[in-house]
Amino acid sequence: AAPVWPEDWQQLDGYPDAAIFTAGDNVHHDGLPEDFAECFEPTWGRHKARIRPAVGNHEYVTDGAAPYAAYFGAAAGEPGKFYYSYDLGGWHVIVINSNLTYHDDSPMMTWLRADLAANPAECTLAYWHHPRYSSGVVGGFDSLTELWTDLYLAGVEFVVSGHDHLYERFTPQDGYARPDPQRG
Repeated sequence: AAPVWPEDWQQLDGYPDAAIFTAGDNVHHDGLPEDFAECFEPTWGRHKARIRPAVGNHEYVTDGAAPYAAYFGAAAGEPGKFYYSYDLGGWHVIVINSNLTYHDDSPMMTWLRADLAANPAECTLAYWHHPRYSSGVVGGFDSLTELWTDLYLAGVEFVVSGHDHLYERFTPQDGYARPDPQRG
């Protein structure tokens, strides 16, 4: 007989000290309080204290993501912004809200540049919901080019995103999808 594997969230029980992150769309489809209570809490809820979430577009379907903010509390970052950073081991980790408008002088971009300057960690990871690049049905978001380029110029090692419901891995590249094995 084939081995029976526990659900993903049950496998995490074996790693009680591991941090957990989400790349948005924590509950479908409307981000309602009952979605968190009936779907997220019974499975992932026991790991809630170590989850560092990113907000997705489905959380914004309901009341400006208020149920998301209420469920995750301070771990979700400042309500309405939902971007923040933290240190984990030797890594500096940046959580972006890809639902916001970001441009050169937007509050999030101003914050990001200050955070990168204040935390020149050897190892930096960033994550958010919408992908800059994706060959999935939804595709990548060109609007993330400036954000991606700022992270590239700061030497960020890894970026993780969600939204397109598939797994892809890209070789190191610059902000315009050109291969860059040295800095990408």
